Amino acid sequence: ADPATDISALLPPPETPAPTPAGAGAPRTAERAPAPSPAPAAAIATPPTPEAVKKTRDTSRLTVTGGQRHITDRMRAAAAAEPEGEAAEGQRALFRRLFEDSYVTVRAILRDVERGRPVPGETVRALASNLAGGTLNDKDLLLNFVNLRKRGDYLVPHSLNVAILAINVGVQLGYEVERLGELGCAALLHDLGMLRLSEELLATRRRLSRKELAAVRDHPAAGLKALTSVSSYPETTPLVLYQEHERCDGSGYPEGTRGDAIHDFAKIVAVADVYDALISRRPWREAESPFKALADVLQMAESGLLDPAASRGLLEALSRFPVGSWVELTDGSVAKVVAARPDGLDRPEVAVLTSLANKSYQRVDLALEKGLSVARAVEGSERSIEHLLEGF
Repeated sequence: ADPATDISALLPPPETPAPTPAGAGAPRTAERAPAPSPAPAAAIATPPTPEAVKKTRDTSRLTVTGGQRHITDRMRAAAAAEPEGEAAEGQRALFRRLFEDSYVTVRAILRDVERGRPVPGETVRALASNLAGGTLNDKDLLLNFVNLRKRGDYLVPHSLNVAILAINVGVQLGYEVERLGELGCAALLHDLGMLRLSEELLATRRRLSRKELAAVRDHPAAGLKALTSVSSYPETTPLVLYQEHERCDGSGYPEGTRGDAIHDFAKIVAVADVYDALISRRPWREAESPFKALADVLQMAESGLLDPAASRGLLEALSRFPVGSWVELTDGSVAKVVAARPDGLDRPEVAVLTSLANKSYQRVDLALEKGLSVARAVEGSERSIEHLLEGF
């Protein structure tokens, strides 16, 4: 589907989540800690039941007058206090440090799980809480780092990016801070089962054999077994590990579960997972541009594969021209999208490249510049200047 089309009829407004009581435990963060219900790792190694899905869904809703207002006010205050000049550069440096430290932590978590070493649940919850706090303070700055691609292992940046994207979708759906942290925990660990697949299988360029395809489709169950390495986690985490490859129309795996039988968190992580996979280079294909990847996600929502509310949340978080993508403006200049405007999805804030030699740019809010707009997305080989504003 072309994102230029009006999708308001296609994607209904997101459902309003409802509150869950706060629990004990305080991960190291300036934000309120996520309040998951820790589950002993060894207690969950079997597929979740429909009753478990319903139970955790019923406790993860939040009224508009509660969480959504709190989140909206929090983000509005952060935007009003946006720093300028040296202060802005300092904030960007802090967010880069948050992203890089998070990358190191995710790498250590996955390495220990792969080797069967114990992983403190507190480590995962603290990381998820920090990412949620960073999102509430400046979601666009953190989203820009999703587009950075490190050489080497795919699973580490993918796990981190899916967590950042899922938390952003959760914000758009109105989840309060505790639930954002819980969602982040599940997203960080969503692909643990991939650690049980061979590197040769993951790197193959050919069509998979029936046996290999069966191994891939078994990785959600393998993820539940791998989760036993983590000392504690929210009770929604195994639900997401097992269900995030299910599809709303029942065409997914491993159970072919459909509709309301799929947990809301799994639907959100599925959208984030698909989007990040599409913008990543894989052995069998090149990476898609963020613009094209978002269009594909919306098409999958239209066709009944992905959840419409979660897909709309991703659109609102990224804008029609996703944060981190390159565009050409109507005056012929080239710019990088650096901030989304949910109330103006086709008029984001951009960094206009003013000098290739000096790598200089000027920030322009297209919501305020009525005589200037996006003419088109810059695709493929045209993005040769992409490295100039990495992480901006």
